[in-house]
Amino acid sequence: MTVVLVGFLFVSNWLREASPHGTDIRKWWLQSHELAGLTVFALTLWRLGLVKAPGTGRLAQGGHAVFYAFLLILPIFGFLWAWFGASTRIAFWTLSAPMPRNMFMVHVASMVHSHLVAYVFLALIAGHVLAVLWHMLVRRDRLLSRML
Repeated sequence: MTVVLVGFLFVSNWLREASPHGTDIRKWWLQSHELAGLTVFALTLWRLGLVKAPGTGRLAQGGHAVFYAFLLILPIFGFLWAWFGASTRIAFWTLSAPMPRNMFMVHVASMVHSHLVAYVFLALIAGHVLAVLWHMLVRRDRLLSRML
């Protein structure tokens, strides 16, 4: 579920960027992106409470810890970006902006959310895919079937 939502987050952002400014479709893509981000955040918090699978090595545990950190940091900075921008719409809900507009913090949250963390997260995803391929093709230890 999380992998599908993360894929949707990247696609929805690209489609939002490709949509003309000020249009309803651009707003819809942004709101869909925010809702998916909230869902990933909630699922990640839930997964952190689950018992870990036995037999997970240290490298896998470290990789998962980094993944979980990114799955929490990205939505936090996305919503800080909206809130410091004094947005009153988050996902499909109208909320009061919890803080006054602060353009410096909008810039910082934007850079962290859309550039720094998002691109590093893509590299982490690529590394994860390579690790799964290593287990499938070299070690042949049925890791992918255990993950699914």
